[in-house]
Amino acid sequence: MVALAQWSAMHPWFPAIARRSWWIATLIGALVAYVLGYLPSTLMDRGEEAGATLLAEPSQYIITHFTYNVPSLVFIVIGVLR
Repeated sequence: MVALAQWSAMHPWFPAIARRSWWIATLIGALVAYVLGYLPSTLMDRGEEAGATLLAEPSQYIITHFTYNVPSLVFIVIGVLR
Protein backbone atom coordinates (compact mmCIF):
# COMPACT_ATOMS: atom_id res chain seq x y z
CA MET A 1 0.00 0.00 0.00
CA VAL A 2 2.79 2.43 0.91
CA ALA A 3 4.68 1.75 -2.31
CA LEU A 4 1.56 2.34 -4.39
CA ALA A 5 0.80 5.61 -2.60
CA GLN A 6 4.40 6.78 -3.03
CA TRP A 7 4.43 5.85 -6.69
CA SER A 8 1.15 7.59 -7.42
CA ALA A 9 2.37 10.75 -5.67
CA MET A 10 5.77 10.76 -7.40
CA HIS A 11 4.69 9.53 -10.85
CA PRO A 12 3.94 13.01 -12.29
CA TRP A 13 7.54 14.09 -11.55
CA PHE A 14 9.22 10.79 -12.47
CA PRO A 15 7.10 9.21 -15.24
CA ALA A 16 9.93 6.90 -16.36
CA ILE A 17 9.76 4.83 -13.16
CA ALA A 18 7.37 1.92 -13.53
CA ARG A 19 4.99 0.97 -10.74
CA ARG A 20 6.52 -2.50 -10.44
CA SER A 21 10.07 -1.10 -10.17
CA TRP A 22 8.98 1.28 -7.44
CA TRP A 23 7.21 -1.49 -5.58
CA ILE A 24 10.26 -3.77 -5.72
CA ALA A 25 12.57 -0.97 -4.55
CA THR A 26 10.23 -0.21 -1.65
CA LEU A 27 10.05 -3.91 -0.75
CA ILE A 28 13.83 -4.25 -0.75
CA GLY A 29 14.22 -1.09 1.36
CA ALA A 30 11.65 -2.34 3.88
CA LEU A 31 13.34 -5.73 4.15
CA VAL A 32 16.77 -4.16 4.65
CA ALA A 33 15.35 -1.86 7.35
CA TYR A 34 13.67 -4.84 9.03
CA VAL A 35 16.87 -6.87 9.10
CA LEU A 36 18.99 -3.96 10.32
CA GLY A 37 16.40 -3.19 12.99
CA TYR A 38 16.59 -6.70 14.41
CA LEU A 39 20.35 -7.05 14.09
CA PRO A 40 21.32 -5.42 17.43
CA SER A 41 18.96 -7.53 19.53
CA THR A 42 19.98 -10.67 17.65
CA LEU A 43 23.66 -9.99 18.27
CA MET A 44 23.01 -9.26 21.95
CA ASP A 45 21.10 -12.53 22.32
CA ARG A 46 23.95 -14.45 20.71
CA GLY A 47 26.40 -12.84 23.14
CA GLU A 48 24.33 -13.99 26.10
CA GLU A 49 24.24 -17.54 24.74
CA ALA A 50 28.03 -17.57 24.50
CA GLY A 51 28.28 -16.69 28.19
CA ALA A 52 29.53 -13.15 27.67
CA THR A 53 29.45 -10.88 30.69
CA LEU A 54 27.06 -7.98 30.55
CA LEU A 55 28.32 -4.44 30.77
CA ALA A 56 27.34 -2.36 33.75
CA GLU A 57 24.63 0.19 33.18
CA PRO A 58 25.89 3.79 33.13
CA SER A 59 25.26 5.99 36.14
CA GLN A 60 22.29 8.33 36.30
CA TYR A 61 24.66 11.30 35.97
CA ILE A 62 25.97 10.03 32.62
CA ILE A 63 22.47 9.35 31.33
CA THR A 64 21.29 12.82 32.37
CA HIS A 65 24.39 14.45 30.89
CA PHE A 66 23.91 12.81 27.50
CA THR A 67 20.17 13.45 27.54
CA TYR A 68 20.32 17.19 28.25
CA ASN A 69 23.80 18.61 27.71
CA VAL A 70 25.03 16.87 24.56
CA PRO A 71 22.04 17.87 22.37
CA SER A 72 22.36 21.45 23.64
CA LEU A 73 26.05 21.45 22.73
CA VAL A 74 25.26 20.11 19.27
CA PHE A 75 22.72 22.89 18.68
CA ILE A 76 25.20 25.52 19.85
CA VAL A 77 27.90 24.19 17.52
CA ILE A 78 25.47 24.09 14.61
CA GLY A 79 24.39 27.65 15.39
CA VAL A 80 27.99 28.90 15.51
CA LEU A 81 28.96 27.13 12.27
CA ARG A 82 25.97 28.54 10.51
